[in-house]
Amino acid sequence: MFAGGDDFFLIGPWHKTQRLARQLAADFERYVARNPEIHFSAGISLAKPGIPIRALAEAAEVALDGAKQAGKNRVTCHGEQVTWSQFQKLSEFETWLSDRYEKDEFSTGFIYRLLTLAEKAASTRPEDAIWQSWLAYRVRRFVVDRLKLKAEADRASTQAEVAGRLRDELLHGKLAVTISVANTLYRYRD
Repeated sequence: MFAGGDDFFLIGPWHKTQRLARQLAADFERYVARNPEIHFSAGISLAKPGIPIRALAEAAEVALDGAKQAGKNRVTCHGEQVTWSQFQKLSEFETWLSDRYEKDEFSTGFIYRLLTLAEKAASTRPEDAIWQSWLAYRVRRFVVDRLKLKAEADRASTQAEVAGRLRDELLHGKLAVTISVANTLYRYRD
């Protein structure tokens, strides 16, 4: 993580660094008495072990610049710039995805496919407007059918709940949803 104002640079495990960034932003907001003229921006960059410190710092600084250019008081993570409140909501969505994965309701492939759906949801190309139909199909085929629910009412309820939540997240979050999806995939990678 590379943060603005009085710049500082932190290195740590990706999930702990993101949690710390959220906490620092919340503490900073309280410290400055929620003054909207004082900003806290951060750039979070993930890298494999063994990358030189200088390269890590440069990547984090590029992420920080992206956060500042997007309107300050923001964070860049996985290449997406979001406000701190959005970052918190994305953390909650990540928890929801992870819970579904741990209950074996979502496969890694299903979660990975959400990245493509996020790109299509953010697109203005007419041919990408079909993403909601793709989402409904994928939920039915790769979630509802996977659970082997017998009663049609249970199948319909699960379809509505899961597709509705994902559709809402994709409609409101667009590409920012990739933060939650990427974090979930990182959490469960082999």
